[in-house]
Amino acid sequence: MHLHLRHTRGVDAKGRMHITADEMAEIYKSFHAALNETYWETASNHKICTDVMETLKTTHISKKSGRFLLLFTSALSEAYSHANYNVQGLLYDDRDIVRANYWSDILLFYKAVMTKADRVNTQSKCCHLLALLLHFASLYSLYKDVAEEVSFYTKRLDILQG
Repeated sequence: MHLHLRHTRGVDAKGRMHITADEMAEIYKSFHAALNETYWETASNHKICTDVMETLKTTHISKKSGRFLLLFTSALSEAYSHANYNVQGLLYDDRDIVRANYWSDILLFYKAVMTKADRVNTQSKCCHLLALLLHFASLYSLYKDVAEEVSFYTKRLDILQG
């Protein structure tokens, strides 16, 4: 099975897609439905995850709403958590290399997302930040054996406590 994602907006000079929160919701909805259809088919499930990973890598996240960031991180969290389980069939050394690469991607995503989240002005900013951090913590729990330093994560927790 292949995930068909519809892109209604153009691509900028840096190759990034500019999409709205509603379009991000549609991507998430399609992705979630495809995951459910392929749950027990590891190869198909992994293909869907990598399709979404590539879509997220090319999605421009500047000046987005809290809703967009939550949908983006929801798709991110599900794609990388399923991918983590899908690579269990690889040889141990190969699996660690793939998972370390996934973790590097996750860190890049979250550094960008958290920077944008600081600029979102909503009444529920604290709740949005907490939800984003919970998605990150969930991924960290899966990748902690290959994870690097996560100092920006603890910095965000200090902000929420202050």
